[in-house]
Amino acid sequence: MDNSAGNAGRLAPTGVLGILLAPSFGHWCSHEILSRGLGLRVGGLAASLVGLLAVASYDASGGSSSRESDAIAAVLLVGGAGLYVVGTIDEIATAHGGARHYNHRIQGLAIAPLARRDSAGLAITGQF
Repeated sequence: MDNSAGNAGRLAPTGVLGILLAPSFGHWCSHEILSRGLGLRVGGLAASLVGLLAVASYDASGGSSSRESDAIAAVLLVGGAGLYVVGTIDEIATAHGGARHYNHRIQGLAIAPLARRDSAGLAITGQF
């Protein structure tokens, strides 16, 4: 019996959290909690959320929105998504150096993502 639909339902929250948090893991491991990329991603999410709320309020009011308000909502949605993508790229591009430097300072220990078919987590490795 195939239980792939049940597994997908349980792993979906992990995927969503991974998309939101994983780009920052390298920075967090090197004790850099607030990075430029994280700020861009949070700002992008906030702008997109404001744009979505604006669109929802137009629909909920039952009235028609003006071209100006439609344009503002579109700019918020597209601009927010763009900021999120740029922030993700920045996090991924800059995290490696910070994590590598930190791992070298703690004598060869490393934290790495671990993915198995039925679970996900972090693994700690080291050199002796």
